[in-house]
Amino acid sequence: MLNISDELNNTAKTGNELANKTANSMDEINDKVTAINEAISVIDKIAFQTNILSLNAAVEAATAGEAGKGFAVVAQEVRNLASRSAEAANEIKALVEDATQKSNEGKSIANNMIKGYDELSSKIVDTKNIIDNVSGAIKEQETGMIQVNNAVANLDRMTQENAATSANIGQLSNEVAQLSSRLLGITKKTKINEKYYDMVDDIDLIQLISKYKNNNINLKKEYYKQLNTYSNIDIVRNEQTELGKWIIESESKNMPYTTSTQWRELKTKKENFHILMQEFMDLNANKASNEDLKQKAKEVEDITGELFGCLNNIAVVNTKVLRK
Repeated sequence: MLNISDELNNTAKTGNELANKTANSMDEINDKVTAINEAISVIDKIAFQTNILSLNAAVEAATAGEAGKGFAVVAQEVRNLASRSAEAANEIKALVEDATQKSNEGKSIANNMIKGYDELSSKIVDTKNIIDNVSGAIKEQETGMIQVNNAVANLDRMTQENAATSANIGQLSNEVAQLSSRLLGITKKTKINEKYYDMVDDIDLIQLISKYKNNNINLKKEYYKQLNTYSNIDIVRNEQTELGKWIIESESKNMPYTTSTQWRELKTKKENFHILMQEFMDLNANKASNEDLKQKAKEVEDITGELFGCLNNIAVVNTKVLRK
């Protein structure tokens, strides 16, 4: 494209030069036509004077009588020649005027051609600049593509290096999920031991506690399913869970058990659960070692059991309040 634009630019310059030469030639033609007009004016004047002289000669010949008849004939012929010369001069003058008009039209066309070639040259220069910019952009894109290819190659290498670690983390997540499933099954089949024999006075509260236990276990399972993504995950806030909302609601209603030591312990365990769960997910996102992950998973399960024990204690406290 650059080569073609250069050739087109050279052609436009050549056309511009030829148009200038044409305009100059038209000016020279106009000069010659002006000189011809002046010469025709002289011829016209000579023909006019010759016609006057021939008339005078005819008058003198008529005065001379018979002796002047021959001279009268010559004078008549001279007058005829003068008339034809004047007519020819007029015809030439008309042709010259027409030639002058055509020459002026040609000069106008040449001037328009010069202007057009100038505009064409300007557009060609603009086009060359655009092509230069496109060429530069293509080179930048080429550099960027090389960098992207290198990045992809590095990413592929890192992916291969992390394959073994991913497999280990995947196995760990499966183990944790199985552990949660077993814990959920145990919770569903839990039998009230002798310590909590008196907590059955409020069946509705017992059902709520059982529901909140299952919700807590299902919450863990949902996060464990995302372990293989190694994503940075923010654990749901305490007050946004079903159990957290129940705690807030119970305190707003001034339920009797909310003033007990067991209630304060429940709130502490609930906060600790969310903290440990967040720490576990952060370790996974940072691809910590299996030992660190197992240790943190054990802490999560321990705090879960303690949290469930606190919920059972609330049921006991509530029963004592009801019986009193």
